[in-house]
Amino acid sequence: MDGAKELCCGCLEAHLHSCGIAMQVTTPYAHSQNGKIECFIQTLEDGFQTLPANPGLPMSFWGDAVLTMVYIRNCVPTSVLPSNTTPFEDMEHSKPDLSHLRVWGCQCFVTIPPELRTKGGPHHFEAIFVGYDENQLGWHVQDLHRKCHFSHDVIFNKLVPGHLSSSPSFSSSPSPLTSSSSPSPPMPIPPSSPNSLHPQQSWTHGICRTATLHQFLYAKNFMSFQLLHLTLFLRSAMTTLRSIFQYLVGSLIYLAVCT
Repeated sequence: MDGAKELCCGCLEAHLHSCGIAMQVTTPYAHSQNGKIECFIQTLEDGFQTLPANPGLPMSFWGDAVLTMVYIRNCVPTSVLPSNTTPFEDMEHSKPDLSHLRVWGCQCFVTIPPELRTKGGPHHFEAIFVGYDENQLGWHVQDLHRKCHFSHDVIFNKLVPGHLSSSPSFSSSPSPLTSSSSPSPPMPIPPSSPNSLHPQQSWTHGICRTATLHQFLYAKNFMSFQLLHLTLFLRSAMTTLRSIFQYLVGSLIYLAVCT
């Protein structure tokens, strides 16, 4: 190992000595003496730079990308262990379950718990999938305003990359899982002029424009969610029709052979 103080001193040093393990510290700046570790670090660096680049997310997501790369590398075979053996299998003595893997950085819709829903409000909010959890079954997501959430009830749209909110003033799907105690500032009343509307009329006009924008953004998000459901339904219908067609063809071939 290298000469880092957190590795060569303190609790880790005492633990290694108690186990009878002798430490060999590499020469400063001689990275080739610790080749396997350096290669693994380079693999992680290449990975966390690639993950945000595919959906076009900023590099501020690099922390979640690194954790995801480490999680995935622990679930795939490595040349250090015997053939077809993963680090997860070596530690847990069982094959890793990969059925929960999703496309990193894709668009997703998180289900709002019934206890947090408002009457007449949305049942889902849009977010970006950013990672997994080693001790819980679910997914880490970030909403359009970079607030982190963890949920198991998530619908993924793997064909559409996630994106952050372009307008901080309005949200197309506000997240109710986290609330802010500070009240929003009141909307200022624009000054009146001889050629402008009455102050009261201008105030009402501003509220109507704000409500219209909220309705438009919510309708756009709702239509995207409905198209996702329609796509999943059509895919399931096509699979069923393909099975029926294969069964009919097999029956016709069987009848032709028998006759």
